[in-house]
Order: sequence, then C-alpha cells, then structure tokens
Amino acid sequence: MHILIFCHFGQNRSRYLAEYLVGLGYDDVVFAGIKDPDREKIQKEIDQANVIITVSDHICDELRETYRLHDARLICLHVEDRPEMILPDHRRLEGNDWMAFQREHVYPALKEQLDAYLPLK
Repeated sequence: MHILIFCHFGQNRSRYLAEYLVGLGYDDVVFAGIKDPDREKIQKEIDQANVIITVSDHICDELRETYRLHDARLICLHVEDRPEMILPDHRRLEGNDWMAFQREHVYPALKEQLDAYLPLK
C-alpha cells in the first residue's frame, strides 16, 4: 500500500506523520508539500497512492482543486498548527519556541486524529 501525506511544504507535519506510520510498520510512506512547484512530480505521487492523507481542511481543499484524484482513499485531518490561532494570547512563535509548540500541541493532535483511521486499508 502506497501512502502519501500532504502538509504545506512537506517539511514538518507530513514528515512527522510519515515517520509515525513507518514506526507502526507501514513501509511505503512518502510525504510532500501541496505548495511544491513541481506539479508533475506531485501528480505522479498521487497517481501511485492508495491512501492520501492531508493534515488540514484547506490543504485537502487545495489538493482537490489542483490535482486529479483517482480512487485512492482520501483522509482529511483537521489540525490547526498556527500558535496565534491556538494560544490564549494569540502570539506568533519562531525558532525553538515554534518547534516546541509543534511537539507539544500539533504532533499529538495529528497522531490522535490519524489513529482514528488505523489500521489503514
């Protein structure tokens, strides 16, 4: 089973989920960014995927609007990753503080939502 995971740039959330799934024993997992300028490469990955996972509603919507989806199972997670939207004081974070926020708030939410779909079939 070929699993493809999308976040914005293919560097943080999709990578985290790919590593998580590999740790669970899924061995054909790739991650990508919906903002990747190489649309042909992304379309080829989509064409090969049996399961496509997006980390947020707007990425799911953009995927549907931009690419040709086939009969792959599409899982749209609903995880907010912006500290200014989650933290009570609505502050922006950078650097190590931003990464700590991802580890403390975003990654557990991604894992919890994805776990509801496991095992992937």
